[in-house]
Amino acid sequence: MKRRGFIALLGGAAAWPLAARAQDSPPVIGYLGSRSEQSDAPFVASFRRGLAESGGSVDKRAAIEFRWGSNEPDRLDRLAAELIAMGPAAILASGGSATALVLKKLTNKIPIVFVNGADPVKVGLVRSINRPEANLTGVNFLATQIVAKRLELLLAFVPKAKLVAAIVNSSNPDFASMARDFEGAQHKFQIQFKTFRASSIDEIDAAFATWRDAGQTRC
Repeated sequence: MKRRGFIALLGGAAAWPLAARAQDSPPVIGYLGSRSEQSDAPFVASFRRGLAESGGSVDKRAAIEFRWGSNEPDRLDRLAAELIAMGPAAILASGGSATALVLKKLTNKIPIVFVNGADPVKVGLVRSINRPEANLTGVNFLATQIVAKRLELLLAFVPKAKLVAAIVNSSNPDFASMARDFEGAQHKFQIQFKTFRASSIDEIDAAFATWRDAGQTRC
């Protein structure tokens, strides 16, 4: 599927006339989020606004089905299967690579649009950036690819730093890719990394407290 046609399908689904549908009902657009409804509220508002701009009132022209993983990765397979069973026109995968990978595993027919920070080629979402092919495309923030640049900026402000602490979520499928980038940056700038693994708010707070008590430079 061509990328422009793919994106047009998602944006134009809200504008399809009733005569063009197999049944006298609006198309379904799926939204699978790995986080909670509350934390994704700003993204959902933008999502609705974008659909409305493409073809008027969303509620009248499309039915949006939301499923929330609530930061519990084990729930994603079941939630993704529920969405796919509805036969949606397209599905938006929000919250990193995990949601998109689950959807890719379950369907190669329904268009999937992902939003993530890891390299989509390295994590196995698409074959290439220029030609994603198959039924996936999306937006990549290059968060893991610019680890070295972020570290370079940090060292510009604190040039004498020899030990840099980093907080990582090892349960995130993007973790392996980011870990490799950290290792490469460590050799490039000849510094040491102290890594804290955290997958909850309490663990993040504890990591910051440890850094503060030790007087370490944070990245």
